[in-house]
Amino acid sequence: MAPKYKLTYFNIRGRGETLRLLFHAAGVEFEDNRIKQEDWPALKDKMPQKQLPVLEIDGKAQHCQSMAIARYLAREFKMYGKSSLEAFYIDEIVETVGDLYQEGTKAMFEKDTAKKAELMKRLGEEVIPRSLGFLDTLVKKYGKSGFAVGSQISLADIVIFTIIEAVMAKEASQKFPKLSENLKKTEENPKIKKWLKERPKTDL
Repeated sequence: MAPKYKLTYFNIRGRGETLRLLFHAAGVEFEDNRIKQEDWPALKDKMPQKQLPVLEIDGKAQHCQSMAIARYLAREFKMYGKSSLEAFYIDEIVETVGDLYQEGTKAMFEKDTAKKAELMKRLGEEVIPRSLGFLDTLVKKYGKSGFAVGSQISLADIVIFTIIEAVMAKEASQKFPKLSENLKKTEENPKIKKWLKERPKTDL
């Protein structure tokens, strides 16, 4: 019998969207439990490490850390490469995306107005182009037929799509041929395309 999955996260894309996309790309049903920001303080102490996202499997223990969950799901759904070497390539892309994500969240959530403006400027002019260049090179090296690694959709494709959406870098990505091809390939996946059309509209 297939496991029953419950994913708990805020009603935003954020760190939860990679996980949702993995479920949808794999065609695996799950409970998409979305928490309102105003309800979070009352729930926080009940969550492992007092953070989200959290994955529950068959109503048992709750598990946290978004990329640990992502890697687990990717392995379960056969989206972690066909060999240990392909898994290594996927991890290389995941870590590259993680670096960009950290820079992006640092800039977007900075509270000091002047410092935020400075960080956002650097993000747009330096960090995003550099990171997209790195990803373009990796996709060119490891992918086939538009995929990021190998010849089928994997966690690598999903994280690339979510980071470019998160930092609003789709236009910038058009300057990188292999990366642009990869984004189009991911968007045209029938199951992902359906989810993108039907998912709740959120600011983040």
